[in-house]
Amino acid sequence: MNNLEMHEIYEAETQIEYDEYEHEHQKFKVADKASAEWCLRKIAAYKKEMQENQDIVNAEIQRLNEWLTQVNKHSQERIDYLTGLLQEYLTKVAEEDPKCKSIKLPHGTIRFKKQQPEWIYNDEKILKWLKQNKPELIQIIEKYNKNDIKRLVKETGEIIDGVEIQFKEDKFEVEVM
Repeated sequence: MNNLEMHEIYEAETQIEYDEYEHEHQKFKVADKASAEWCLRKIAAYKKEMQENQDIVNAEIQRLNEWLTQVNKHSQERIDYLTGLLQEYLTKVAEEDPKCKSIKLPHGTIRFKKQQPEWIYNDEKILKWLKQNKPELIQIIEKYNKNDIKRLVKETGEIIDGVEIQFKEDKFEVEVM
């Protein structure tokens, strides 16, 4: 943030504190384009300050994530190594006793766990096959396009059961450059 932007914030803080604490009956009011421009400059400075704060936090998060990855790398390598030793051990025990699928110990359990197969679908090929062999397994999903509904209502004025239009008040917005 440059000195001018810091001055904008200082000026705004001074005015706001003056308004809030000392002169409740004589608060600053936007009375013309110049005072509106003053407010926009202050908003722009505050937004810049917020963005700089966010940039600092993002950089710190990135730095901390890099640090965490680095310090955990050694631990994860050791965990992987020890896990491999445990797997070798359980494999050896299971070869000697085929009924043994797990071993419970005071600090945990080691086991071989059955996994479900992963099914990989190719929709295009499946639909082609189903059309030729089992068309009753194809589902037809009814769907409508909301933009088409809006266009129909706007063009015809027709009231469609299930469509409710909620009109909203204009939203006030401040855009700073």
